Amino acid sequence: MADKLLCVENLNKSFKTGKTKTDALINCSFYVEKGSVCGLLGMNGAGKTTAIKCISNLLIPESGNVFYNSIDITKKPKIAAENISVLLDGGRNLFWFLSVEENIKYFSLIKNAKPVDQKKKNKIYEYLELNSILKCPIHQLSFGMKQRANIAAALMNSSELFIFDEPTTGLDIKFQNDLKNLIKILNTEFGVTVLLSSHDMEFVKETCSDCVLIHEGRTLRQEKTENFLTLFNTVIYEIIFRKTIDDSQKEQLKNSFSIVEMNDEVCKIAWNNSNDLNELFLKLDGFGIKIKTLSSENTLRSSVINLIGGEK
Repeated sequence: MADKLLCVENLNKSFKTGKTKTDALINCSFYVEKGSVCGLLGMNGAGKTTAIKCISNLLIPESGNVFYNSIDITKKPKIAAENISVLLDGGRNLFWFLSVEENIKYFSLIKNAKPVDQKKKNKIYEYLELNSILKCPIHQLSFGMKQRANIAAALMNSSELFIFDEPTTGLDIKFQNDLKNLIKILNTEFGVTVLLSSHDMEFVKETCSDCVLIHEGRTLRQEKTENFLTLFNTVIYEIIFRKTIDDSQKEQLKNSFSIVEMNDEVCKIAWNNSNDLNELFLKLDGFGIKIKTLSSENTLRSSVINLIGGEK
């Protein structure tokens, strides 16, 4: 097994609104291997951003630990500040009225980073296509170029771990593809380890070598992304019946399928899309159930439902 650059162990974090307490993280544990691109996957509200804020010391967990290279950074936050870069979308980390070059110099100074040799600096500018815009103020740049300037500033600081929080939110297909290429460059050309949070299964599948799935603040599963293929293939089929079904037919459906929701007229079934759909039709026909319409949704929600056995 590769070295574990980051280890999150039993994090607990809750928030209070008046008398109401919400548990955002419940004994949440996962790790990020050095040199990997790890996807932190979960639905909105799963606890992804809270976990990232605890890792980067923007939030203090009630209990638990975060180890970076075996050092507990909940107790030594300076280590996190020197080695971890959290990248916000659209260059929101940067000062918009400073130029690209000025931002890079400024963040190197406040991080007390060692000077980068000219060869590495040229490589960063070349790979990120920044040479022509170094003197441009950030506010004049496109969304994609702001992101590149943001990454360049982090690379100049020699950060080993880059964290992206929901980087695809609001991006069209072109920008998503651009981001995939940037992450690949970071990982392969500069040896950066990447942790990115997302609820976009396709982006994680195409970008990440490893995957952590969290749900309602808990870690459900962590494996190599390729081992999640069954999970990614889960589809929820909504079946509207031609006529209402009786209790006997409901029982037959419950015993044969992973039922998400069901009433007399409609049933939602979590189905592994690698299986032959004819098997579904044959079973329904054998139960005397006629289909009026069938529609599908391939979402993270369906995958989570499949993993936790139909529990919501």
